Amino acid sequence: MVDIPCQHPTQSYWLRDNPYENFRSTPDLPSRSDIVIIGAGISGLSLAYHLLTLGCTKQITILDARGVGGGATGRNGGHLTPLTYRSFRANCVRYGAENWCNRLRFERENAAAVKKLVHEHGWEEEYGGIDGVILMQAFLGVKEFEEAKMELNEMAKYQLGRESTIWEREEAQHRLKGRQFVGAVHNALGGHLWPAKLLYALTTLILKSNVNLQTHTPVTNVISGPSNYLLHTPRGTLSCTYLIHATNAYASHLLPDLAQAIIPVRGQVIAISPTPNAFQHPISQRNQLKPPTPHWDFGVSVNRGFEYMCQKPDGTIVFGGGREAAEPRMEFGVADDSAVNEDIGRLLRRVVAEWFDGAVKEPVDVDIEWTGIMGYSEDGFPWAGPIGDNTNTQYVCAGFHGHGMALAFHSAKAVAQQILGRPVDVPGWIPEMFLPREKLKTVQPGTAWRMDQLKLEKLRTARL
Repeated sequence: MVDIPCQHPTQSYWLRDNPYENFRSTPDLPSRSDIVIIGAGISGLSLAYHLLTLGCTKQITILDARGVGGGATGRNGGHLTPLTYRSFRANCVRYGAENWCNRLRFERENAAAVKKLVHEHGWEEEYGGIDGVILMQAFLGVKEFEEAKMELNEMAKYQLGRESTIWEREEAQHRLKGRQFVGAVHNALGGHLWPAKLLYALTTLILKSNVNLQTHTPVTNVISGPSNYLLHTPRGTLSCTYLIHATNAYASHLLPDLAQAIIPVRGQVIAISPTPNAFQHPISQRNQLKPPTPHWDFGVSVNRGFEYMCQKPDGTIVFGGGREAAEPRMEFGVADDSAVNEDIGRLLRRVVAEWFDGAVKEPVDVDIEWTGIMGYSEDGFPWAGPIGDNTNTQYVCAGFHGHGMALAFHSAKAVAQQILGRPVDVPGWIPEMFLPREKLKTVQPGTAWRMDQLKLEKLRTARL
């Protein structure tokens, strides 16, 4: 079991100006609500959004131990990228080809739905749209690059992977501005965004309806009654008929059955300031009326996803990962985001200048460094459905395995449909891979860590 989120986390680049850091719809905690959602991150806010969109008229209250986005959503690397070719053949064996192809479809449709949401509500100007149209998956070893090509060839048999284009060594080095790269695959489905701003937009939208938001209100205990749940907080108690846990890595704090199913894993990210001494070549200035042109207008993933990067329009580089510097546990089981791992910080500073040596100067000028807690699912799939007894009044939407931006919006939609007694209508939905009651029967503790270890071993072997 994990404790509630600490109250003094590291400062995230994304959360510097959070309008909903200390927000309460009412001065006092309501004593009663039809539906309570614990968690004001991408899953919790998406749940409220989908419930309202589906016509729910019940009173909804959202509680969070921090401000809006104070958990993983406001502390990630800023990517919105569905899975593609990586480990495609192995995952088809592990999960079954049909299930894995549906998983890829689920993420693809989720990412498309988020982009559509931003566009339909006109949030691009006020909150920022989806920056970049692709994610570049870059390779430092020839074997690793050749393996990616084989995975793409296998995907083609299932009519998948058409959005991916291969860049050979010369083009990859030119585009990525790094002499060590031997090739790259660019994924036209990917993109990057300011994750917290998406949450601010969602929050503003749902608060126009029958929603009460209470930040800095951690739930310390839940007592189940015959027809309701009584939630204890430092500010008083609140009863509800429906209770949804959208707490990702912290789910086992109130749901101990998930202690060996959803594991906290700490991620670490740095933001590099666009100062005159930060880059080998200055960021180009088009003219005084237009913003600067960054070195990269796409996101980048390196080392089988262990490291990831994006550059914001003002030139700031957001670069994260480095958990391999914390072997053997690689930050598995760490739920404290009030500190950073110095070994990881050193690795991030070293490799960003080493790999992108055509753009980034040493010493790296880090503006801010922070951590966040991901919720790794032991089976690699989210948990999205009813949990506990058979009353179907308590739900969980968590365990996004470090891929929440590509999974949470539609996972939340599926949970909202279940709460309202409707069939799940989400592309790529696989009941046996998402529903908690079925998954609890087959949990294999330690699987997620072993899979990361295997990924790291394959990476090292590919470089020999």
